[in-house]
Amino acid sequence: MTVILIALAVALLVGVLIGCTLCERLVEARTRRQAAEQRLLNSQWQELADQRRELEDARQELARQRDAGTRRPTRSA
Repeated sequence: MTVILIALAVALLVGVLIGCTLCERLVEARTRRQAAEQRLLNSQWQELADQRRELEDARQELARQRDAGTRRPTRSA
């Protein structure tokens, strides 16, 4: 009877250790995936910010060109 209880206790401990190890590895894998996704999102946000700046610069340049065009004196022939 004692041998059976010891065997069950050992089996339970081994099972718990295996379960904890698997759980830890799964958490690490999820963390790596989340970090990769976060890096991707950060790079996309940076790209959007760069494009937004370029668009704003182009709008300002167009506005300057329009202002320069309307301020030119017209020549009458």
